Amino acid sequence: MGVGVLLTLAVLTSHAAAVWQSDQTLWKQAVSVTPDRPRPLVNLARATFVAATSTEDYETALRLTETAQARLAIRPRAREWQLITAVNRALLLLALHRPDDARIAVHDALAHDPNFFPARRIAAWLD
Repeated sequence: MGVGVLLTLAVLTSHAAAVWQSDQTLWKQAVSVTPDRPRPLVNLARATFVAATSTEDYETALRLTETAQARLAIRPRAREWQLITAVNRALLLLALHRPDDARIAVHDALAHDPNFFPARRIAAWLD
């Protein structure tokens, strides 16, 4: 009986360690467990952005960000997350060499909150 319990715990620990291997694996798991929640998706997009090494990675992060934005749009109390996601989208667009689209994304964020400092910094840099 004791060996069976230890073996079960070892398997569960191995699975948990795999989930915590990186920010991306952690947030992929969170998205799979709570697929309708925007916050894990925002964090997965950000982790994908940070770990990006190719144009394809940036495009994946952008798609995740845009999906998160759509989910956040129907949550009126998620204003801060909407602003953060808009700024993340602008940064991704810059990484994809799309400054005009990035400028629009930043100005959309500023339309919701003209004092949101990260958006103001990016807007100043772009303008």
